[in-house]
Amino acid sequence: MSRSVIIAFVDAKSPALAEHFLNRGAIRLAPPIPGSRVDPKVHCEIIFPENSESGEDYVGYACSIVWNGEVFMRRKRFSRRDWTFRVLPPVSSALFDEMRRFATACRGDRFNHIGYGLYALSGGTLRVSGEWSARFKPMTRRWFCSEIVLEILKYGGFVPRDISSVQHPETVYQMLESTTAPTARKTVSLLNFN
Repeated sequence: MSRSVIIAFVDAKSPALAEHFLNRGAIRLAPPIPGSRVDPKVHCEIIFPENSESGEDYVGYACSIVWNGEVFMRRKRFSRRDWTFRVLPPVSSALFDEMRRFATACRGDRFNHIGYGLYALSGGTLRVSGEWSARFKPMTRRWFCSEIVLEILKYGGFVPRDISSVQHPETVYQMLESTTAPTARKTVSLLNFN
């Protein structure tokens, strides 16, 4: 049996985005947006959806991190009103489970303040991954949202290993646009073509 992983993005105008100086900074740091879309993506999470039908929303275990937080892997409900989704090509149940185990193993890791700060101060040109912390305390990593999402995608073979994981969420969205499908959960009770 195959299963799909979903990447959820919050854009700059989403009601789900908290008013915070770092979110305003993420908007300013976003790379140029191609096409007619105007609001950059400023946060992302990876969803391991449940098999159960959930109507308008996606329900599943999500992995990400927010400023000053820890990597979480918890059950969440994602609304189409607040999030934009990209669905990855289906993978085997075994690979799905491995990706989920990797995400779960990162739970509790701290925020990559140094990497985030240097990325912001350099205008997105200086990229310091959260691996720096393992030099001082073995078996620890630090992350920000797009960094943990990209590492999980690398683990699953969706992204080349040689690409830096220190990327803006908008960059991750643009990277995935050509290889994933947009998706939105929609309940349709009856279609009548008469």
